[in-house]
Amino acid sequence: MAAADASFDDLAPLGRLIGSARIVALEGGSHRILEHGLIRDRILRFLIQEWGFTVYAAESRDHSQPGRRHLDSGR
Repeated sequence: MAAADASFDDLAPLGRLIGSARIVALEGGSHRILEHGLIRDRILRFLIQEWGFTVYAAESRDHSQPGRRHLDSGR
């Protein structure tokens, strides 16, 4: 599990794919696999901290909590 202040250097290719897009959709994957939740959390932090995204929508309340914490804290 990456620390909250870990570098996002490995996600730079994702940033190039995003380009000037203001909407990014993430695949939900399996909700019962820990690693899917961890990478989704990391990508959300990347989108918020590095690309300035401010809105996160999820299919259920449980999955919105990691992103919501980052939006509320501004980190």
